[in-house]
Amino acid sequence: MGQKITLKIAGRDYNLTAQSEEQEATLRRAADAINNRLDAYTLSHPGKTALELMSLVALNETLFRMNVQKEMEQYKASEDMLGQDLERYLKDNK
Repeated sequence: MGQKITLKIAGRDYNLTAQSEEQEATLRRAADAINNRLDAYTLSHPGKTALELMSLVALNETLFRMNVQKEMEQYKASEDMLGQDLERYLKDNK
């Protein structure tokens, strides 16, 4: 059974359940990151609605996640190539 927590995002309270202390800390850091990004967009895009600003936050975070996924795919491809090179080297140098 998890711990009930309340997070405030964009001025609204969200009641959630964290399954561990680690998950609670991660959820709180995520809410802080969203609120910080929202504050920055509020300053740089005056006159935009909360929905427009949250859309910009979502777009920014999604782009970041997609870039990280792409990097991970590149690292995996490099790892695979290095593994193949190592196997060939070990096979050729027996």
